[in-house]
Amino acid sequence: MGLLDDLMKGAAGAGLFAVVSNVINQNGGVQGLMQKFQQGGLGDVFSSWVGTGQNQAVSPDQIHQALGPDQIGQLASKLGIPADQLTQHLSQLLPQVVDKMTPTGQAPQVHQDVSPDAIKNILGQ
Repeated sequence: MGLLDDLMKGAAGAGLFAVVSNVINQNGGVQGLMQKFQQGGLGDVFSSWVGTGQNQAVSPDQIHQALGPDQIGQLASKLGIPADQLTQHLSQLLPQVVDKMTPTGQAPQVHQDVSPDAIKNILGQ
């Protein structure tokens, strides 16, 4: 990952943890985010992250499609980076975070907010 690892170590990394936290929380937790991806035609991709097998890759364009331009624009603005850079980071981070939040292969049925610190811990940063 190189560049992403470097970014995650700095102040921008803290911002990315907050953005990933916001994506999960604003969409109703893992379960709600799964529904959002299903509505965007990416249910199989998201299910692979929850399941115990290999995670399917997701492209920045697919992230943009699933989350929508409004949410991507707001999050990119908060972080102070272009939307395409944000979707690039999210395409690498979301599969890892969701995978580690669902170690048993099941999405939590009850939504609990996830803090930026929890995201940091999940990613082992």
